[in-house]
Amino acid sequence: MNGAFYGPCGVPPERIRAFDGLAEDPAQEARAMDAYLASAGGLSLAVLGIGLNGHVGFNEPGRPLPGLFSLTELSETTVSAGRKYFGGRPVPTRGATVTLAALMAAEEVLLVATGAHKREIVRAVLAGADVPAAKFLAHPNAVYIFDAEAYPAE
Repeated sequence: MNGAFYGPCGVPPERIRAFDGLAEDPAQEARAMDAYLASAGGLSLAVLGIGLNGHVGFNEPGRPLPGLFSLTELSETTVSAGRKYFGGRPVPTRGATVTLAALMAAEEVLLVATGAHKREIVRAVLAGADVPAAKFLAHPNAVYIFDAEAYPAE
């Protein structure tokens, strides 16, 4: 992320705090991330992909999470979609995420969906479906970005 995003965008290293997915105590690491987000005053910008079931981060539909940062069980849809990234290795069934409450409090939010396989969820999100990605329709500074396959001109 440093070479591909943070550096080119000029984000100072002291403003970067990543979750340590290899931490010996993931629950303690999640509490530390929660405390960091609180002390930083929240997020200025959140850039989120929209999942096949409308999840953002690992905020799954119908599973509200406490605090600003949390550990969570992943839906079967998310686990299944993630298989392509693991080359036959076991796919995690739990994740760590900035919560929907913290994301909704971000100053600005960009939500991205690409590909024809996202077309159905993009339509559902824009119709106000009860999924996390649709919650940002009410955010004053949220922008949805879709390619032509995910949201074709009609």
